[in-house]
Amino acid sequence: MNHAGKTKDRITAVTTHKGPDWLVARLRYDVRQFGISERFNTAELHFFRERTVAVWQFIDRSNIAYRSYYNISEPVSITGQEVSFRDLELDVLRDGHGFRILDDEDFKHASLRRAQLKMIEESLLLILRGIVDKWCSSTRVPLRPLVT
Repeated sequence: MNHAGKTKDRITAVTTHKGPDWLVARLRYDVRQFGISERFNTAELHFFRERTVAVWQFIDRSNIAYRSYYNISEPVSITGQEVSFRDLELDVLRDGHGFRILDDEDFKHASLRRAQLKMIEESLLLILRGIVDKWCSSTRVPLRPLVT
């Protein structure tokens, strides 16, 4: 996976399910840096070709999710088993209490073009209206229930 924002990052995850326009992968993640119990150290990632939102869920062995992170990016590219995207510096967190904007300080200092700002606006609406969750439900791996 290639995650190109300010710097070019590369992470390696294992693809668990793949459809013609989506891919679900898993990776181990050090969640302690976010104050999350190590119990939820598996990240399950949902990517959708040419969509501007990907979803990360931190899950435990019984497939219960602690949080969902909606990553807003330029349209995702899926080629074979490789996913690449350019992060647009704004994420949305969903937990048992609702939605919250993350990385707003990074967003304020980002030099984004008008088209990128429009992508962010449209992505936020897709997230809040539940449309992104419906995309995930259309795969063989729907979003996991959140701990409340």
